[in-house]
Amino acid sequence: MITFLNVKSDWRLRATFFESLPICVQKNSFDVKPLLQQGLHDFEEIVVIYAIHCTITLVETGVLERNEILELLEDALPFLSHPNEWIRLIVVELLILLDSKWALADIQCRLLPMVRPYLNDTALLRLNNKLVILSCLKTPIPRDTWKKVTELSTEQTEALQFVLDRGLRGGAVMCNDSWFIKIFGRDAVDVELFEKLSRFNRLLLKMAEFRRT
Repeated sequence: MITFLNVKSDWRLRATFFESLPICVQKNSFDVKPLLQQGLHDFEEIVVIYAIHCTITLVETGVLERNEILELLEDALPFLSHPNEWIRLIVVELLILLDSKWALADIQCRLLPMVRPYLNDTALLRLNNKLVILSCLKTPIPRDTWKKVTELSTEQTEALQFVLDRGLRGGAVMCNDSWFIKIFGRDAVDVELFEKLSRFNRLLLKMAEFRRT
């Protein structure tokens, strides 16, 4: 069945893989985290949705350990800024599930600090209300901007990753390449947009490589 995940020409097979995965795995049967991460790096948004839904099911059934979930959240949480409303919604559903399963100390000390950068209301104390979380989310990345970013070549994505890394370290955010100007314009870089794309930094190159293989 894992061969379905490597069929890059048909997103339906990859989506079916994640739909079927919870039926085939039990706790400690094999390491499913790399498979879920591959789904989060997929260039088809519907496959990302299926991968997150699969993660939700595996959390519900206790297949995933807490440390594995925390690692997956590093790839999943940036999608709270994604232009696709359904992707944002299913990430919120994952957060609500974790809020219901984890101890309050874990929610306050481990989960909320990871989520707060995506929220306008950083005083939120629980993640147990879908409408409240959705209303607190920062404005997503514009669809047109996301399209431009995901259409970059692997080499251009590497260059963008370098610029994002430099910006995160406090360096100057400057690039005169046409692809950069196409995304950010010629004027001063939109700081909020830059921050949102920066949170995808570890994913963008993987997405680009996945697209090109």
